[in-house]
Amino acid sequence: MKAKSQAANDVTVLYYSLDNPLQLRSMLVKKQFRNQHGRVVLSPQLKHDKIIVALIDGEAKLLNILGERCQLTPLSAA
Repeated sequence: MKAKSQAANDVTVLYYSLDNPLQLRSMLVKKQFRNQHGRVVLSPQLKHDKIIVALIDGEAKLLNILGERCQLTPLSAA
């Protein structure tokens, strides 16, 4: 017997993209359902080419991200 999914919520996904794994990104996913255990289930298409870091209930705006203010300069050959 299959348990029913819980109500749909908007979820903010924090992730690293495989094409640029050094930049933390976020995206808002509308109306994500939760399984019978209360966990949000993301589709395989949504997870493709991403390293999912966190799921946040509702819409979250990233104001400052670790390393955002760093400027990387290449090391000079000495």
